[in-house]
Amino acid sequence: MEIWTRALRDRSTRHARRRLDQRWRKQIGELIRDGQRSGEFGEADPDDVALVLASLIDGLAVQVTLGDPDVPKERMLALVLDMAERLADTELRRELE
Repeated sequence: MEIWTRALRDRSTRHARRRLDQRWRKQIGELIRDGQRSGEFGEADPDDVALVLASLIDGLAVQVTLGDPDVPKERMLALVLDMAERLADTELRRELE
């Protein structure tokens, strides 16, 4: 959370945040592409799915970190898995729940 705040005022932090976000989204996109190649995921745009999932995870993680009683980590996980299933047109295992 601090990197986002610092990135507003500091150019080098802004660039570091961008690199980290790009790497995070790229990893998610690669997972989607791998799933599409294996036939496990539908034909959604991997970069769009990655952006939405990374943003959802980031936003909910802030709420979990701040101890929002409406967003316990179990609810966060369920919401992220549900959205991933919808976006990737698949059913994910829920072993972590």
